[in-house]
Amino acid sequence: MTHAAIDADSEQWCQDLAFSATAVVVATEQAKEVVWQAHRMTIPQLLQPFGGYYTPLTVQARTNGRPRQVEGFRIRFVATEEASLVPESIAQDQSAKAFAACVPQDGQSLEGTSPPWFDAWLSSEVTSLAFSDHECISQPLATVLVASTSVLEPAMADSGEAADPIQSFEQLMHESNMPPLARRGVLDPDAARMKVLIHDPSKAPPGLDLDALLSLMQNTYSPQSCFILVVGEGSEPPVPDIQALFRRNPFPPVLDEYAATGVQWSEIDDLQRLGTAIVTECAVPWAERKLAELDETISLKRKGFRNAFSRFLRKPNLPGTEVINGPIGSSQDPHGTRTAPEGYTLSSLEWQIRLAGDLAFHLRDYPQALAYYRQVTPDFKQDHQWGVAAGAYEMSAVAAWLSHISSGGEGVAVSEVSRYMDNAVELYRKAGPRFYRHAMRAAIIQSAILRGRVESPQRLLKANGDIPDAGLRCALVLERAARLQRDAGQLRKMCFHLVLAGHTFNKAGYKQWALACYKAVVPEYAGKGWTHITDHLLFTMAKQTFALGDTT
Repeated sequence: MTHAAIDADSEQWCQDLAFSATAVVVATEQAKEVVWQAHRMTIPQLLQPFGGYYTPLTVQARTNGRPRQVEGFRIRFVATEEASLVPESIAQDQSAKAFAACVPQDGQSLEGTSPPWFDAWLSSEVTSLAFSDHECISQPLATVLVASTSVLEPAMADSGEAADPIQSFEQLMHESNMPPLARRGVLDPDAARMKVLIHDPSKAPPGLDLDALLSLMQNTYSPQSCFILVVGEGSEPPVPDIQALFRRNPFPPVLDEYAATGVQWSEIDDLQRLGTAIVTECAVPWAERKLAELDETISLKRKGFRNAFSRFLRKPNLPGTEVINGPIGSSQDPHGTRTAPEGYTLSSLEWQIRLAGDLAFHLRDYPQALAYYRQVTPDFKQDHQWGVAAGAYEMSAVAAWLSHISSGGEGVAVSEVSRYMDNAVELYRKAGPRFYRHAMRAAIIQSAILRGRVESPQRLLKANGDIPDAGLRCALVLERAARLQRDAGQLRKMCFHLVLAGHTFNKAGYKQWALACYKAVVPEYAGKGWTHITDHLLFTMAKQTFALGDTT
């Protein structure tokens, strides 16, 4: 499993990990079983490298009436039963395990602001925040329906009819199989669908004509959205190069030693064709169409003097209120009743604007995404939806930041980007403990935006102190702040916070990481007359080393 670094390639980290485009996998139990028995992987794990992570995908996208070329487009595959926000307790356990898997090595220096264990912890944290109901960034751009030939009835030799998989696909299309947020109307359940028929020759009935099955599927659905994937033709142990390909997956869980059993290079080629088709034939075209549709609706309801005047008179959607026949631009369902303040749905114009911003973000049109986020944020604040408003501020900052990077420093000033993130952190805190992890995500992103400036560690340390924590997160953020202080030329403060990070690691029971912090500080004091501090650090390191059982 690989971990992207937020400071190494900020756009890749945001697009591939923190705010990744998503495709939901809806599979029959038989299809899941066939793939697991053949390859010791789930269907999303089998597909993941081929959503742009194995071979980079360049797609053509049209946003705001302009054709654009998007290089390095990637998509994350998620099983529909896992497409929900990970509970905080489980997320913390997962993050701690990801962190503990990256043990400090001897001679590891202070180079970089993101040591491997921080990248591993942060990757797990931000991944667990997907499918939150305060944002649409996890809107599925495609739905992959997966059925198996193992349950098809063999065709009669004299009937002239082929076995029929269509019923399985029709059942999978039912809205009850979509993620919870899509069933609630927070996300759109009608993303483009790719139909995949898994065929394991050892599990399927004899005499199946795969060409006839594919023709039947293509005659029923769009030909570009149908695919037959043959698995299980090999049974040999995993090929190291092939297994390494799947281990590059940046998303949990970590694959075991038997993963990719029986996968052959010919199947890799088929999987690559399938992954490319999902992106180019389903995900990107659907996102284009949906964005154009939303843009037309938003323009109709928001532009013009009459609509502007109606928005000026807009009544806030406060908790415990219900407004009938509100002004144009208010949160209304089809019957004219305002949606519940606890959560917007796509029946409200505000949420349609938020979705439009997220779709533009996925298609890498950052200026358009920023325009949508700016447009709707005041409405969220007026409704006192602090978590939702914080999410809009956070994405405003991210979109402005990536636009600043991609345009070579033009566009929104970094100081304004930082103000967006200040608002995001503050409103996340105001929204309550449920959003504390989101607040830390925003604070860490802000530290990357301001990297090299004294404000970067200052803001990060403030957020770390304001948001309660059991120990591990606090230690990791202290260590990151120390490295940021080094980049800003604050060497004394760097040493202080690195020692403080070591003490915090030690209190949390992570002695190897505490020792790594102390080791990194000692050279900064050596030869400068700070003998008392150096002696104290060496004594502390000796105790830590003895406690770890290393007496060499």
